[in-house]
Amino acid sequence: MQIGMFMKLVLVAFIILLPAYGNSDSDAYKHYHLGLALSAQGNYDEAILNHSKAIEINPQFVDAWIEKGIALLAQDNYSGALRCYDEAIKLDPNDSIPWLIKGETLITQGKYAAAIEAYDVVNRLDPTLSRAWFDKGLALDELGKYNDAMDAYYEAIKLDPKYGKANYAGFLAYKALKERNGSDAAFAEYDTKIALLASANWLPRIKETV
Repeated sequence: MQIGMFMKLVLVAFIILLPAYGNSDSDAYKHYHLGLALSAQGNYDEAILNHSKAIEINPQFVDAWIEKGIALLAQDNYSGALRCYDEAIKLDPNDSIPWLIKGETLITQGKYAAAIEAYDVVNRLDPTLSRAWFDKGLALDELGKYNDAMDAYYEAIKLDPKYGKANYAGFLAYKALKERNGSDAAFAEYDTKIALLASANWLPRIKETV
């Protein structure tokens, strides 16, 4: 069976089940899951409509706000996406996920300082998210704050020693710093940190390229 046909059957199953329950909370979840399926199919207009219905039924449905924002982001509706993330944050300020996605949306817009503020919240709420540390490093890189960027990449690598993107981005930040300052001091500090990690065995090869 082709994937397209399979997805149609899945969506039909969701639609058939929608009126089967009278409980409003169940209805909200059905619209939410239908929205997820529609987003997976690339049908963002209908996905947004279903997430909106879920929110109309249950305005405190945090995940529906988040997924609506993601669908809006897929349509390059940045302001709409950010409004959805902010609503999710209002409902649950201690949920790190809307803060994380908000940061990534702000980076996409080139709003690096605001993105860093969002990642600072993520890192406070859940310091184990290596992705947030990596993303923060990218934003710091764009602002030319290479030392701080290397620190952020280091935190990501410390959590996930096989995080290749963070390793490579850290050395690119060092290279940019060296080109600007003509000094190896920053690398010496970074080298000391990375040497503690399992990935340190390929440091010499990287050093030769910068």
